[in-house]
Amino acid sequence: MKYSENRGSQGSSAAQVVKAEIIGTLVGCLVSILAVILLAALFSMFALPDGMVRYMGLIAAAIGALVGGNTAAGKAGSRGLLCGLLAGGILFALYLGLSSLTGFEMMAFAERWPFLPAMLLPAAVGGFLAGGRRKKSRK
Repeated sequence: MKYSENRGSQGSSAAQVVKAEIIGTLVGCLVSILAVILLAALFSMFALPDGMVRYMGLIAAAIGALVGGNTAAGKAGSRGLLCGLLAGGILFALYLGLSSLTGFEMMAFAERWPFLPAMLLPAAVGGFLAGGRRKKSRK
């Protein structure tokens, strides 16, 4: 009896983590897109050098990963650092896959790898910060 009860709670916990990762990844993507739009407006308003575009992309990716990791860990309710790292990894995989699908080769493949730590570290920090939050149980 105890085995089936434990097994059921583990399954729901895994489903809860998967759902939290999906939500965190989607929120991270949306925030990253909004950050790109805001940074593009900033770029067009001021006479910034063209070399700043890459760094603005790194900043937008880091902001999206931070919010995505925080959201994923907050929704999961536990394992904050792991959930944040996983959300950052998924975001990087999406970025790498989508950027390779485009027909434009503006950045060489080796130039895309700085986005890995720029997405994993903020996502881990966001997950760590949200890991201390616990869902309040209703009485």
